[in-house]
Amino acid sequence: METAVFLRLADANLNRISEGIRTVEDYFRFACPQEALAKRLKALRQRVRHSAGDALRRSTRFEDIAEDILAFRDAAGDFGPQMSDALKSEGCYTSAYATDREMLSANFKRVQEGFRSLEEATRCEGMVEWSRFFENSRYEAYRLEKEAVSILSRCTPGLGNRLIGLYGMTAERSDKGLSHVEMGEILISAGVRVLQYRDKEADARQALESCRSLAEKCRAADVLFIVNDRPDIALLSGADGVHLGQEDLPIREARDMASRYLGASSRRFVIGVSTHNIEQVEMAVREGADYIGVGPIFLTRTKPNINYSVVGPELFIEAKQRFDIPMVCIGGVCPTNLSALLDAGARCLAVIDAVVSAEDIGGAASKIHKNISTRINI
Repeated sequence: METAVFLRLADANLNRISEGIRTVEDYFRFACPQEALAKRLKALRQRVRHSAGDALRRSTRFEDIAEDILAFRDAAGDFGPQMSDALKSEGCYTSAYATDREMLSANFKRVQEGFRSLEEATRCEGMVEWSRFFENSRYEAYRLEKEAVSILSRCTPGLGNRLIGLYGMTAERSDKGLSHVEMGEILISAGVRVLQYRDKEADARQALESCRSLAEKCRAADVLFIVNDRPDIALLSGADGVHLGQEDLPIREARDMASRYLGASSRRFVIGVSTHNIEQVEMAVREGADYIGVGPIFLTRTKPNINYSVVGPELFIEAKQRFDIPMVCIGGVCPTNLSALLDAGARCLAVIDAVVSAEDIGGAASKIHKNISTRINI
């Protein structure tokens, strides 16, 4: 590689890395204050900007170069910005971030890719020690990203404190003459903190009418209102969010829909995702889900024809150990097996059949919610 080419590459990537780290550093300095993490980010940035940058400038490999590395910068001749503009115009990616997590992820990826480019370039130039430095720095960036995402879920106001207790779900009870709205009113009165509208058979107009009414009632009671499967109904009805199954719209598409409809307020739109194995949990976290449903924990009568296996408490336990994201245990959860999940650290549980099939729906929901609340001290 020609000296001028290498130095341009080094200059571009040192800038890319430093800018990416500084963006994340400022986020954890101002938006979500975390002094320890901000200090580690700053230390990495300074090692790159000063130690590595200065060392490359002083390297005997370039001892015959009189100019500073800055002299080799060629911003006017770099077609990178034009490539980005073209990709944006083709709709390959948007210029707006739907969530803070998406912004942090983009900047960490920028940092990690910059380190990898410098790692390979210095190896090609025989600068083995510096190649190792950039490799180690890349792994440090991976560790920092994992820590940042974990902290972010605790910094995000509201959701972790609202997604607790009994996760209520509406269902029509024709034998009692109860509509979704009436069922929702009963569950709200019973004290649920979260309510999901779930109806696989309702037409769009029916669903929208019911959800608008439920959204209004939930707002008045400070209950988080989620619509199952349908981000369009969730957005039009004024719901707090949507819960997506594995065969529903991808998270990114739902985020884009929310961004177009809500604008800047879309960051408050909650997206939950059903997961049935650890790979799906990992993907949901990586793609920016706000919470996940883990299950089916036990055999369930509400989904008799499912094409995935009962996962038991083990999947929830593994997911909780590996990922710091709000979780809802779902599938066959009932009063007799609540304790096992609460002992494992569950804070939000969807108990469906034992509630909607009860003779006294409100009484059953209230009793279960109080049992959960007592155990988790809310």
